[in-house]
Amino acid sequence: ETYSAGNVLLITDGEQHTNIDLEIPESINVAVIGVGTEAGGKVPIRNKNGGFVRNKKWQGREVVSKLSKRYFESLISKAKHGKVWYATSYSLPTKEVLSFFENKHKETFSKGKFREKPVEGYFVIKIAIIIYCLSVLLSRFKTFVPIMLILSFMGSPEAHADIKEEILDDLSKGRATKVQKLKLAEILLKEKQAEKSLQLYEETINKVDDLSTPNLLNYGSSLLENKKFKRAFDVFENAEKTRELDDNVKEIVRKNKLYALRKMQQENKQQQKQQDKKDQQDKKDQQNQQNQQNQQNKQNQQNQQNQQNQQNQKNQKNQQNQQNQQNQQNQQNKKNQQGQDDQKNKKDQKKKDGQKGEEKQDSDKEKKEKQKKGKSWEDIKNDAKKKKRMSKVKGVLKQIMNDDSNLQKKFMRTRNQRQDRQIKDW
Repeated sequence: ETYSAGNVLLITDGEQHTNIDLEIPESINVAVIGVGTEAGGKVPIRNKNGGFVRNKKWQGREVVSKLSKRYFESLISKAKHGKVWYATSYSLPTKEVLSFFENKHKETFSKGKFREKPVEGYFVIKIAIIIYCLSVLLSRFKTFVPIMLILSFMGSPEAHADIKEEILDDLSKGRATKVQKLKLAEILLKEKQAEKSLQLYEETINKVDDLSTPNLLNYGSSLLENKKFKRAFDVFENAEKTRELDDNVKEIVRKNKLYALRKMQQENKQQQKQQDKKDQQDKKDQQNQQNQQNQQNKQNQQNQQNQQNQQNQKNQKNQQNQQNQQNQQNQQNKKNQQGQDDQKNKKDQKKKDGQKGEEKQDSDKEKKEKQKKGKSWEDIKNDAKKKKRMSKVKGVLKQIMNDDSNLQKKFMRTRNQRQDRQIKDW
């Protein structure tokens, strides 16, 4: 099935493996988006889970896919209404492609092949009247609202669109000049796309002094719209000192300088306020940290004091136990000494009793021997006298032994009851 009119969108890297002969009718609009790089890249093969397996190979060699600009140029040359874009990032020029199709659609279904364009002189006069009125108002009231200076290009919005389309086309093909880039930045600034305008100015401008006066003022306006107040002030001051400006433009430049200066002062105040707030917070954090450190030190000192007290109590308890053990040892030694003394006394008493018993046995033996020999009258008389004396001696000895025994018992009782007194030798 063939179509007599329509739009074709082709997204490809332009790599042509076979010869394709295309004939594109005039009623077909062709938009081509080139993806990839001229250096090319390898083609990965992945498994079901998305994991890398290997790079694609052909006849034992890894395949490298490259972007072919020659193919795009050949393809667009065969289409009367065609345009090509190069996607250098992950984003596609969707809005530009839709705008291209829409413009071509309107152009196809418009009446005739020619369009009427309004006289641009009237538009210039209108702009001049508006600027004059603004200058009068600004001279009477002290206001700091920024005034846009777009001086180098005046024309209808339709003319803007045509010039913009032409410059974008040249820019996409890499053949846009510096003048075209500055013109596009000016158009973007007029369309309230200040960020894109400033980006284009920054990419194009090498030295500010090389700019023309209208481009310099528009560059300052783009800086002002992007809130680059310090740089905008410097640009406007440079224009005021080095360029010849008419009175109306001078007044607008002066107002923009005051606006930028006031904004810088506000930023400085805000920064100072934030810095003071940060300093206060840092001081507060430092104070809290110091308090926490003091509390920690106090807690550590308290813990050390408690440990020292516990150690002292433990030492006192150990000393008390040692003292008790020493006292018990002393008492045990005293008891042992007393027991030894008692055993010695008993042994001495036993020995003494044994000696008396031996003397008595010897005396009895001697008597028996004498009795066996027989006694004379004289011996009998002596024996009688001796017995008489012995009876007296026995009484005295018995009395002495009784007294000695009593003294020993008294000595023992006194020693047991009063151990701390000095032992007396009776």
